[in-house]
Amino acid sequence: MTGLQETLTLAMTTPSLILGYGVLIAPGLRKLWFSVLLFFLSAAWAFHIFFDELLFDPLFTAQEVGCIGSSLTYLILGTFICAATLALTIIYRRR
Repeated sequence: MTGLQETLTLAMTTPSLILGYGVLIAPGLRKLWFSVLLFFLSAAWAFHIFFDELLFDPLFTAQEVGCIGSSLTYLILGTFICAATLALTIIYRRR
């Protein structure tokens, strides 16, 4: 499994879909607290994925064998999306 396939697989999980819908709603609400909440929830989800991958030995072994891909692409993409949502909310609030 490639990194792109792993990214798509992780993007279809329930927490990722909830956070994704929240990111779509956040610019329309223009509430800073909502964007900050999404940012921290996304960070918690990213830490969970990162430390699960790092500390869970069968998952690490499966990556070495090639059964699953690296989740690094998903983590980087999610970080950029959440940071952009937070930045857009701050810019909209100044107007």
